[in-house]
Amino acid sequence: MHPITVRSARQVGLAVLLAASTAVSAAALPTRPSSLRAVADVTEIDVAASNKKVGDAYSALVAMWSADFKQLGANFTAPSIV
Repeated sequence: MHPITVRSARQVGLAVLLAASTAVSAAALPTRPSSLRAVADVTEIDVAASNKKVGDAYSALVAMWSADFKQLGANFTAPSIV
């Protein structure tokens, strides 16, 4: 099969999988009237701890991919996080 066709098929497959999983997740969530919505008590400390976990995971992945690319003789350019 032509490489572009394989890439396109993978992208379409991933898009379909993402759409299906999003639809299933949305259908599984109970809906509440707006007057009954739960209020989450999230502090700045909670947000900082969550951001640290994301940063740690990002650093570990960048280190892993950089090492793997280096073994292949290529450079890995890490994406930025928003």
